[in-house]
This record gives sequence, structure tokens and C-alpha cells, in this order.
Amino acid sequence: MSSIAGKVVFFTALFLLSLLPSLAFAQQPRACVTKDEEPPPGGLPATPPVEFDKPQIVHKQTSYYIKIFSDTTPKPGSRFDQCFRYEAENEGPLVVSWFYWELANGMWIESMAKGERHSRKVVRPVDDYPRVTATTVFAFEKDPGNTRAWATVSRPKGAAPSDKSASFETVAPDSIAGLSGFLQAHNLPPRPLTAFYLKESGAKASTLEDVYSGPRIKIALVSDASREGDQISVKTQIVASGEDSTEARYFMPALRALRPLEKPADTQTYEQFVSRYSEFRRSAMPYQSAWDFPLSMAANTIGDGTVYRILHPIGVEFKGQHICILAASYAPLPVSFRTDDCPSWFGAAPR
Repeated sequence: MSSIAGKVVFFTALFLLSLLPSLAFAQQPRACVTKDEEPPPGGLPATPPVEFDKPQIVHKQTSYYIKIFSDTTPKPGSRFDQCFRYEAENEGPLVVSWFYWELANGMWIESMAKGERHSRKVVRPVDDYPRVTATTVFAFEKDPGNTRAWATVSRPKGAAPSDKSASFETVAPDSIAGLSGFLQAHNLPPRPLTAFYLKESGAKASTLEDVYSGPRIKIALVSDASREGDQISVKTQIVASGEDSTEARYFMPALRALRPLEKPADTQTYEQFVSRYSEFRRSAMPYQSAWDFPLSMAANTIGDGTVYRILHPIGVEFKGQHICILAASYAPLPVSFRTDDCPSWFGAAPR
């Protein structure tokens, strides 16, 4: 082989290797990746099957327009898990303050400049049908913008699948002794819960994925729950990345407040959990490569292996900017929190 031909082969190989990341992401459905995992500039397109809209928000007689994108697809290789991806972009030219979108798993952005795209990807088990539904985004002084996006809508009564191999179901708070009254007394959301039943050794709950991807920072959470013998293991990990991640401060009070149970949860257990949450909510943590939150307990301490998918806020402060998301992870008790609690943490957090 001539030296010229050898160089051609070498540089061709380098070029193909450079394409491997893009090809790998291309094999994943668009709803199952984040915008920073796509070739630049990334982001959902405004074409079907992506649901796109541009709602108007009026604040003090000034109109602001937010581009809203959403997409969904089953997670490859999983029977019951569904990927949802939500994105919001300020069309400009003015800055949008205190943007909030509940459907996008509680995405709150303190300040959104022109052209900024903020993205949420979640993977969760579903026992209902995804469809486009009405949703509302808010900004400034809770000024609304009506739009639509992909979401899950409950099945008609009696249409739940008979196949119980998924080992999970949606349960109402009033089906758990003492829970409804506790949530009401503490002004906590009475959301329906997804309960996973890890009844046998080797049982494993669906992996929960929860990602925020914005300008200069990304937060990725993964949560698993499994059973080996009579032991239940819950493992949640958070990884921060992006050019501003090392200088940011992170708030994750619910994960820090969780403890292994020594007996089945009751209202006293809920009280202790909420008390610890309150202690940690204004306590920031500096950057580290990853945060791990492992729990291990006997199965008989949590109803012979029942774990819950709870929702809880995570806050990030970086270079004077603040964001909050409502993340999902597994817990041995059925208490969730609200996103609107999160913005109050930042001003009072010690530095």
C-alpha cells in the first residue's frame, strides 16, 4: 500500500470513529435522549410527531412567546417503560422570569434569556395511554399561557392490563392508612402514587431516569429498586455535568432525608421524614463527581417489598441563576413534595 493510500485509510477511519457517538444516539428514539446528546445544536424539531406550540404569556400588557416541544415513545427493550421529553425555549427578545411548567416534571427556571432551550427527559413505567393533552405554562406573577403536550391519561375504568408481570400499579393516598390526613395537615400534594411490589428474590423495579438539560449545566438522576432474598435495595444516583456544574450549589433535601425503615411506615415515620427534609431544604452541597443515595432494609419493614415512586424537588444555583425540577426516585414510604417549595431555598441558604 502506498503512503498516500495509507493516509487516506487512516483519516477515513478517524472520520468514521468521530461519527460513532452521533450514530449511537441516532439509534435511540428522540424522546429517549437529551438535547446535549444530539449533534449540535440539539433540541426537538417543530415537526410531527413532536408536538409543538408557541403560547402567548401576557405580563403587564407585554406579550411573551415560549416555544413548547414534547415527544414520547416506548423505551426500547422495555415492555412498560415510556420516555417523555419536554423542551421550552424563549422566542425573545425580552427575558422571561419565573417560568414554570408542571407537566414537564415541575421545571422552574428563574430567568430565561432569548433563544435559551431548557429540556427535560423522564423515563417512567406507565399503565395508561400517552396522548396529547392541554397543559399550562406560567411566568412572572403566575401569568398563564395555554398550550398542549404529550402526557399520560388514565385508562378507562376496568381497562387496566390483566398481565401483572410488571408488578406495579397506581394507588391513591386514601388507600394507605393515615396518609391522606398527614398530607393535608402538612400541605403536601395528594398525588396518586406508583407502587412497585418486589415480592420475590430477584425482582427489580423499572429504572427511573430523570434529566434536566439547560444552558451550561445538566442534572441526571437514575433510581433503581430490587430484592435479593429478604433484602430490599434502593439505589439513586445524581450526576451533574456542563461547563458551570463545578461551580454550582445543589439542593436535594428529600434524598438526604431518606433512611432505611426498621418497621412498616406510619404517620410517625412520615413526620420524621418531613422533619429531616425541612432541615436539609436550605442546605446546599458543593459539586462532586456523583452523589449516591443507597438504602437497604428487610422486606418485611416495607410491606413485604413495596417501594414507591415519589416526586421531590432538586434545586441548582449557579452564577446567580436558579433552576428547580421535580425529580422522581424510589423510596420506602409514600410521601412526595411540591416544586413551588424550591425557589424559597436559595435566598436563605448559607454560603
